[in-house]
Amino acid sequence: MMCNGAKFQRWVVSRIGAAPEGVSASQHAAQYVRDMCGIASRAELDHNARAATLFHEAVRKPFVKWSGIYG
Repeated sequence: MMCNGAKFQRWVVSRIGAAPEGVSASQHAAQYVRDMCGIASRAELDHNARAATLFHEAVRKPFVKWSGIYG
């Protein structure tokens, strides 16, 4: 998943700041995704349509725009 990618982790930091002490960058990114989507586990994105929509609109699309991946 995106949370392990350095570019995604930098984007998360640009949105909410650095990870708290003792929290890895990937854990920080994963918590951001869970918080934005209102879920307890990223696995919920596979079967919770509302969470999946939130992920695409509030996380994936803004990240892609910021990163310039497709632009």
